[in-house]
Amino acid sequence: MKRLQSLLLITLLAAVATPSGAATTFTYQGELTNSAVLANGNYDFRFILYSADLGGMQIGPIVTRSSVVVSQGVFTVPLDFGAEFGSEDRYLEIAVKPAGGPTYTLLSPRQALTPATHALGLVLPLSAAATTGNYAMTLSHLGDGEALRLYSSGDQPTLTSFANGTGGGINSIVGGSSQRSAFSGYSSATQRYAAEFELTNAASIRAAIYVRTAGTGQAIDAEVNSNTTATALYARTTSNQSSSYAGRFSGPVSVECAAASCNNTQALRVTGNTQVVGTLSKSAGSFKIDHPLDPEGKYLSHSFVESPDMKNLYDGVVTLDGNGNARVRMPDWFEALNREFRYQLTGIGAASPNAYVAEEIRDNSFIIAGGTPYAKISWMVTGTRHDAYAEKYRIPVEEPKRAEEKGRYLTPEAFGKSADRAIGRDERAPAILPPARVE
Repeated sequence: MKRLQSLLLITLLAAVATPSGAATTFTYQGELTNSAVLANGNYDFRFILYSADLGGMQIGPIVTRSSVVVSQGVFTVPLDFGAEFGSEDRYLEIAVKPAGGPTYTLLSPRQALTPATHALGLVLPLSAAATTGNYAMTLSHLGDGEALRLYSSGDQPTLTSFANGTGGGINSIVGGSSQRSAFSGYSSATQRYAAEFELTNAASIRAAIYVRTAGTGQAIDAEVNSNTTATALYARTTSNQSSSYAGRFSGPVSVECAAASCNNTQALRVTGNTQVVGTLSKSAGSFKIDHPLDPEGKYLSHSFVESPDMKNLYDGVVTLDGNGNARVRMPDWFEALNREFRYQLTGIGAASPNAYVAEEIRDNSFIIAGGTPYAKISWMVTGTRHDAYAEKYRIPVEEPKRAEEKGRYLTPEAFGKSADRAIGRDERAPAILPPARVE
């Protein structure tokens, strides 16, 4: 607090001005001394609000307080200049005289009342409105603590933001030198979330959360950083519409299993029907099912049959007629899908060494001849795809690695190399952990 001196050697020690219950009324407390002795008795005060510390314009009315009790130098008065406190600084001129005295003594200098001072010691509940073109409230804090902290012990939110105009509800900006997040949330509740967002307008076409980054890190970083069974990211849809997805990506997606559990789980697990529009490349493939003979205790796996060509395989069994001949009819789309046919014939129950393909596939059928009359023949036909997609996106059998892939491997461990030689390995820095909570 700052000491004020007057011509009568009456001094006023100014304290903090704090709002009272009314929106424009605040309480002013000070200390009055007379010749360095704490004053006692009744005094009259006059208060005038100005726009500057010297000169300036008078703001609001002149406020006088008569017969104010001063005890051991301390006095307290309520002041109300109206709704004159915005983001601009205000300066309070104080004059004092003994109660009933003839002349006020002007104390100098004027006392600065800053907007931050006005916000201290709010008496709640508080309701206020502002029509300024600037901010309705500005909080400035130059220390290491928080500019604002709110507590609530009730069942309602600690803070509710309501915007009825075209602006947003809450806007948080963090400077480039800050080591903190624009928003941080912690929850110790067992049945609620650390953050919840909901769009309640059924006509809205926007996302409930929009995240964007101009940096080299992730727009969203989700992490389970303790030894639990929790899932880092979970999305679901309860819609019965076929166009509603729990997740949708527009751009390349990279999945890497780098967790400690990768040895006994999958990097990607899909439960349900899956469609890939494009080419699926893999290091190996199989089906894996519950074992037919021990479904509760074992799995059964079979590897895919691979080929350098985009090949289809068809087979069946046909019975020859009395002349040892048979026509095998294929589906009506067969030749539209396949070309470059290969054949294999095998007798069933008895040898049929002379059976052969008498007429290759034409009009979606082929003819077997030369077999033992009424013999059963197992047949197999393969064809190479030549549909529109296969012709446009033929899979190359060999291709060189791109420049950034040279010296790296899809599976470096198979060649006795370290994991950091893997193609597509995530080389980004680990997520920056949030700072410790301040209770």
